[in-house]
Amino acid sequence: MKHHLPPLVLGMMLATGPVLPGAAQDTVFVIRHAERDYVNGGVLEEGRQRAHAWGEVLADAGLDVIITSEKPRTRQTGQPIADRLDIPIIVIPRADYDGLLERLETEFVDDRVLIVSHSSSIPVILRRLGHPTYVLVPKSDYNDLFVLRPDDDGPPDVVRLNVD
Repeated sequence: MKHHLPPLVLGMMLATGPVLPGAAQDTVFVIRHAERDYVNGGVLEEGRQRAHAWGEVLADAGLDVIITSEKPRTRQTGQPIADRLDIPIIVIPRADYDGLLERLETEFVDDRVLIVSHSSSIPVILRRLGHPTYVLVPKSDYNDLFVLRPDDDGPPDVVRLNVD
């Protein structure tokens, strides 16, 4: 399983201009939790490997904070990334979209934020962050990286990368 984004591609995305309508987030990254262990609620060994690979992919993204839901699978995906980058994890309940947006607009207004969420929550989060269309995240998909950048003239610029 190959998990790296060519540094040139990530660098070009981060170098582009100033995600949220009316807010000043630098960049918001969104990924789905790693492969789920349906028996224990966390992630499988393959998921632990993927979480470490995300740490490598995002090592040069300049992340300031990781936001996960309260579910073990999102925290177990975010923790290896946080450990590698030496940044904090903030837990916000899965369905608290208003709370997520409020914290993005107040506490993390100038930060680069990684949100680790769920296949059913990511489309809602993207829409709430200004993405103009619904995005389907299949339950079998664990390798999409969404990068949202603000655009003063309209909805955020959104790039969806399949990092595998």
